[in-house]
Amino acid sequence: MAQEIPPNKLKPPQHNRALNRQRLFSLLDRCLEYPVTWISGSAGAGKTTLALTYLQAKGLRPLWYQVDESDCDLASFFFHLTELVKQHAPQHSILPPLTAEYLHGIPVFTRNFAAQFYGYLPAGSVLVFDNFQDAGPDNPLDSILPEFLAAIPPHLHIIFLSRTISPDTISHLLDSDHVQSINWQHLQFTEEEIHDPIELQDNRPSFSRNEIANLHENTQAWAASSCFISYGGAAILTRPISWSRPCRKNWSIPMPLR
Repeated sequence: MAQEIPPNKLKPPQHNRALNRQRLFSLLDRCLEYPVTWISGSAGAGKTTLALTYLQAKGLRPLWYQVDESDCDLASFFFHLTELVKQHAPQHSILPPLTAEYLHGIPVFTRNFAAQFYGYLPAGSVLVFDNFQDAGPDNPLDSILPEFLAAIPPHLHIIFLSRTISPDTISHLLDSDHVQSINWQHLQFTEEEIHDPIELQDNRPSFSRNEIANLHENTQAWAASSCFISYGGAAILTRPISWSRPCRKNWSIPMPLR
């Protein structure tokens, strides 16, 4: 019986009006000179929107992979990667499934699979793993990432989007500049940039310079503050927001303004 593919597993999400963040686009330009970029930040920080708008602005069609709890089964993970190849390079539809005889040599299987997988992808491809945190803590994907990322060819780049920073298993790749990082500190709006999401609103309020400064402080430059502006208006300027402190392994999720 054929395995069923969730409808949004291998498709990028839709987005409507979104801000082109030129400061971060320039940062991504530099990151894409390296094989892997890991973008981390809390929910609403703008990770997925950043990737979508950047790739659209560059005229790049992403190969999108929505990570979820099913990927804790490595056989399912490799199966869906094979389906991704079928979508973008249908002439290369045969990749080895992870079957019982490979279970005692998963690192070797991963290296061999990755080499074949990368070779099938179109030149200039950008592979995006979205919501990587949904695989859960201490998931088996963390253990195979060193082998999976070790031999990315020059024609391919991989972007991870996650509420967590990159796992310890690939710390040596960070040290070798194989992996570049964009984190919450980068994703935060500057006080100058906070004007831009306001300009996107059809019925935007008129804020003074001091009110903009208060807005920047009260939202702690969170990207989702643009949504707050839409629904909360000037109330944001006077009502403080309670934030929890992010930790290294699991970014906290700010509570939206009620």
